[in-house]
Amino acid sequence: MAMLKVTAKGVADLGKLMGGGRGEAALTLPPGSTVKDLLAVLIAKFGPALGQRLFMADGLELRKDLRLLLNGREITFLNGLATELKNGDHLSLIPPLAGG
Repeated sequence: MAMLKVTAKGVADLGKLMGGGRGEAALTLPPGSTVKDLLAVLIAKFGPALGQRLFMADGLELRKDLRLLLNGREITFLNGLATELKNGDHLSLIPPLAGG
């Protein structure tokens, strides 16, 4: 089976942790990969500071104030971290944003 090509984009401080600029990464993952697998690849690529920003201290649970959108849909309405990825998927990592 062909590898999956997906993109991930960090917004605000998450974008800075993902290399600055547009804060976007194009990644290739094996078929059957999940959102959790994608996050693991991002952390391996950009370092433990990103992991600390995404996950609670236990390293297993996402921070409550973080929103992850897969193709514009919040993953909590899909299958959470176990949501299986498809070719061309786009994951947005959105921290809490203060407005004004």
